Amino acid sequence: MGEKKLCKYCKSEIDKKAKICPFCKRGQGNVVLRLLFVFIIITFVITVLASLGDSSNSTSNEKKAVNMGEKVTVNDVDYIVNEKKIQKEISVASGYFKYTADGNYLLINITITNNSKSSINIDSTDFRLKDENGATYSASILTSVDNMDMLNFETINPNATESGYIAYDIANTDLHYTLTIDGDEFFDSAGIEVSIQ
Repeated sequence: MGEKKLCKYCKSEIDKKAKICPFCKRGQGNVVLRLLFVFIIITFVITVLASLGDSSNSTSNEKKAVNMGEKVTVNDVDYIVNEKKIQKEISVASGYFKYTADGNYLLINITITNNSKSSINIDSTDFRLKDENGATYSASILTSVDNMDMLNFETINPNATESGYIAYDIANTDLHYTLTIDGDEFFDSAGIEVSIQ
């Protein structure tokens, strides 16, 4: 009768040359080597998936740099930043009330045309202002402004155009600013960067 050994898992006595235990059906190879092999495979798979994720993110997060007045189309939606204005105050209710900026209001006029077959939603978070030092600014929500069409943050139906100003309260008018437009409400897919000069 052949030499015997103990199963590494169930400790049953089995033939020394057995590669699989007849009782617990588990392999008798070198466990350390097997675990090392599994670890190497898992590490390889994770590395490949991470690199694929990075490459897809770098593609989807690429920004389209344009200047004021240039039309850019993303997903059948046209965006044009028409002009900018700087004002300290904005009048409301026929001049009876005024919005006064802490610094100055940078007013950016934008036109959005929805050429797609479904409605799109826009809100203030779709428009981020950044200065040359990396500081970011949120849009000021101003309503009922006299003699000035403010951009309505709402739904734009197919074949419709919405145009108006977005206001940002900024401290320094001498800095260079960039407006980032993220036009897709779920995936921020537009990624348009407009130099505000």
